[in-house]
Amino acid sequence: MATRSRAFLRDLQDLLLVYRIPEGLPAFTAVTTASTLFVFGVSACMVEMSFGRLGSPTGLALIFLPLWSGLFGLVGLVLGALVLLAWKTVSYRRIAAEPARPWLTRAFFSLQGVALVSGAGLVLHVELQAAPRVILDRGIVEGVPVPTADTSDRRKAELLWQDDEVRIVKWGSNETSVDLPRPSRQAVLVSDASRGVVLRLSNPALDPVILVEAAPLRSGKGGVHLVVAVTGGSFPDRALITVLAADYEVIYRELIERTGCFDEPILETVSHRGRDIVVLGAPECATKALTVRR
Repeated sequence: MATRSRAFLRDLQDLLLVYRIPEGLPAFTAVTTASTLFVFGVSACMVEMSFGRLGSPTGLALIFLPLWSGLFGLVGLVLGALVLLAWKTVSYRRIAAEPARPWLTRAFFSLQGVALVSGAGLVLHVELQAAPRVILDRGIVEGVPVPTADTSDRRKAELLWQDDEVRIVKWGSNETSVDLPRPSRQAVLVSDASRGVVLRLSNPALDPVILVEAAPLRSGKGGVHLVVAVTGGSFPDRALITVLAADYEVIYRELIERTGCFDEPILETVSHRGRDIVVLGAPECATKALTVRR
């Protein structure tokens, strides 16, 4: 059994060109870098496919993964050639390659294991960030039953699409600038020059931002708040809901699951008994509504 194991290990090392070290160092580094990226990509794609989320680029990634792996292999080939050149120049005759071969084999499989775990871990981390949840609640906003469709005085939110313009949203005595900086579109900047306020609304799982909506939310006591909804391209079935007080304090933040078409607004304001209710989701299938506590 031990003989077979040693023979298998020797065949494996020969396959990885370890026995050709140092002359085969460029080829070894090329195989190592290419296979490491390939294992990382396959691991990430397989885990992401298990979630089956909308907007997933898994299919496209699997198509281009061999190409990227090949490019990384070329980088590894160049690096290996540079190391070999330095080895020959400095101490080619004084360093024996034989003791290094088992360590190179172990390093190769260790890298594959790290790539396997890292690919899966990265996807799991992003999925956890995108999980619907209440991120912040100051106790000022509360959930209420979704109003019926025949409720009067329904108002659509102001749609701020992904253009280069800075939109101005008026709510109460505030005039707020809402900007989606290009080209990254990683966050929404909410600012008020008169108050010296700049807020960054973002979530790593929503990169890049594709849709921004804003709607004033009046309370029964005469106060006005601002509700901002941000939808991203990575998770088009998620939206980050942020409620701002009149002094721009963030009083509520939640990551919700979107309903309806993902390129259409999901915020709608309904006046009910002297106060506003913000409905989240398409009107025909809204599942959540928020208002300011009395």
